[in-house]
Amino acid sequence: MKRLLIIFTVLPLIAVIGYLTSAVVVEYDRQVKLEQIPVKAVVQVVPVTPVKTYRHDPELATVMTSLGLDYSKLNLIYAPAPNQSALAQAIYDGVDTIYLNPDHDATIVNRILSHEYIHHIQNTRRLGATSFYPYLETLYGSNYQLQRRMTNYSNNSACLNGCNLNLEVQAVACTELPDSQLDPSFIKWCNAFLPKRASLFN
Repeated sequence: MKRLLIIFTVLPLIAVIGYLTSAVVVEYDRQVKLEQIPVKAVVQVVPVTPVKTYRHDPELATVMTSLGLDYSKLNLIYAPAPNQSALAQAIYDGVDTIYLNPDHDATIVNRILSHEYIHHIQNTRRLGATSFYPYLETLYGSNYQLQRRMTNYSNNSACLNGCNLNLEVQAVACTELPDSQLDPSFIKWCNAFLPKRASLFN
């Protein structure tokens, strides 16, 4: 009787152990097979934006550097612009290029390039392009020197594809009128982009 009891007790234990052992073997076999499956690498393709390069005439670059002007995103071309008026000594094309006519007045080349640089600032940063319009209109109406200077612009004869007179007055005032003739807030705006503006009046 004791033998039968032992048999009936041991046999279920053996069955359970056998089941558990087979389960472990099956799971182990499954893990081995999973590890043998090749893993495909996921490659993310990132588009590369081409780096834009700019042309810098060495002589013009030297002048711009001496004025403390950032021309890293400008082309500096020592040649007349396409369709440039004979009256224009330099042109900013409204995008990223300043053309300097070789037949310019060499004694004021600093002022000429500073003027065109202000146009670049007006175009790229949109700072002060409109906020100073009322002031510039008042300045133009009361400043005879500025009125005479703007004669060529008033009929667009010195412009490439026409002119915005307020923007021209702004560039001229920044580079040709001394502080004594300008409002302090406007002087601050000019000096922010022309760090060596005072040298234009020496």
